[in-house]
Amino acid sequence: MKRTFVLVFFVVGLLPMVAASGSSDLLTAITSGSFKSVGLSEMTPLSDGERYAQMQDNNVYAYSYKTGQLTDTLFDYAAAKGMKPAKIDGYVLSPSERYLLVYGQSERIYRHSFRANYYIYDRQRHELRALSDTMPVMQPIFSPDGKYIAFVRENNLYIHKMDFKTEVAVTRDGSIGSIINGLPDWLYEEEFACTCLYCFSPDSKQLAFVRLDETSVPSFRWIDYLSSEVHSLKYPCAGEPNARASVVVYDTYYKTLKTMTLPDQADSYIPRIRWYNNDTKLAIFRLNRDQNRLEMFVANPKSTVCTRTYLEE
Repeated sequence: MKRTFVLVFFVVGLLPMVAASGSSDLLTAITSGSFKSVGLSEMTPLSDGERYAQMQDNNVYAYSYKTGQLTDTLFDYAAAKGMKPAKIDGYVLSPSERYLLVYGQSERIYRHSFRANYYIYDRQRHELRALSDTMPVMQPIFSPDGKYIAFVRENNLYIHKMDFKTEVAVTRDGSIGSIINGLPDWLYEEEFACTCLYCFSPDSKQLAFVRLDETSVPSFRWIDYLSSEVHSLKYPCAGEPNARASVVVYDTYYKTLKTMTLPDQADSYIPRIRWYNNDTKLAIFRLNRDQNRLEMFVANPKSTVCTRTYLEE
């Protein structure tokens, strides 16, 4: 009786809205989206603490928190000079907020991750140029000083130098189905809600990233019965090996790569890495496969020595 009462109450409550919409078919009104809530565009806080950025159509505007009024246009699609996509899907602000990364032609990969064509917009000059001559790319991030943009293309990490408009390869061993530099595999993205596994040090001189070796991970295949296509994905079923995770630090000046010396634990995850404020230490968080043992290591990027400072079981 209680369930019936709740259902009747729900239906009766909707009747006035159905009548107002001019429809007498409740099921049609519900399934057609008549009562679907309207989503809110993503809001990005600005550095002054008093305004936020929001994208509407192909433009990016700044609004006041207090009044909700428009205060500035951060990206004007029509006024932008240079190469640009037909439609803007999103944007990323630089730390100084002089530059924006706008992107279009997005291609979904897993639940959250995607690749897209990214363009750098200079707000002072109203100029737009491609981030990379070879697109699409994934997960671009600005360095804290705004001089670099790190991104991933085909499982390899690259750094774009803003001053010289040049591109430097951080890694070269990345390959589909084998080595992933800086990005999560399907398991990491699904279980740990992460789409980016690299970050600049606060002084922008070092780039730390997680390297996943999924060579030994078996492939899982399935058929899409709508298209009759066979798909394949590296997926570790129970009892099968996970991707082997390691942490590497790249020095932007000396262009060296150093792998941090973690105590060996082959079947584990590294879902997060974070820099300390003094640029000399890197926090590495590691989980066992059962995800009931969390360790935090503090790594010295120069010596590669890692010290465990926290354990939770």
